[in-house]
Amino acid sequence: MSLQYTRKVNSVRFICLLLAVAFGVSAAGAQIVPTRPRRPELAVFGEVSINKPHWNPDPAHYGVLYGGIAGAYLQARPWLGVETRALWLESADQPDHEEHQRALFLGPRIEFVHRRISIDGIVLGGVSHSDYPTVPISSYSDGQDVLKASTTPAMEAGGGFNVRLSPRISWKLGEVLYGRSFSANQPQGATFSSGIAVRLFR
Repeated sequence: MSLQYTRKVNSVRFICLLLAVAFGVSAAGAQIVPTRPRRPELAVFGEVSINKPHWNPDPAHYGVLYGGIAGAYLQARPWLGVETRALWLESADQPDHEEHQRALFLGPRIEFVHRRISIDGIVLGGVSHSDYPTVPISSYSDGQDVLKASTTPAMEAGGGFNVRLSPRISWKLGEVLYGRSFSANQPQGATFSSGIAVRLFR
């Protein structure tokens, strides 16, 4: 009789244990809310830029180029995307000689987001067209044609820091890029930019 009683008690305990485990599992499952996967983001952006080129010859005696960047990117989850941008820079210090650079780039981008802050990076390839000086600035004379036009492959790499102002608008607080044109005399150097990005859909 005591053996049967012991078996009944053990059975009841086992059933209670199973119910407790089942209740705990269902309670834990109720706490897990699936995260909605991030949809791709398409955005356009514009930036104001200053570039310090290294012209050859006499790179130390040339000033800065100024202008802008316009582009678009498609950002996929979780962090990889693709970006295209156009660069337009003019001479700030030698307007009479009209040194300039035009470039078009395409390539991958990465983005890491934490709340309203994001950091992005790009490595882009493309084509650059420049009118660049062929003699040192000290050798300039009135009416002298010292510029040479050239179109060559180019690359650009760097990154930026962004602050999301609203669900669709971000301030590209600061961006630093290093560019290189694969020609002996075309500009290469650092570009510093700031601007606004607008998401078309997200």
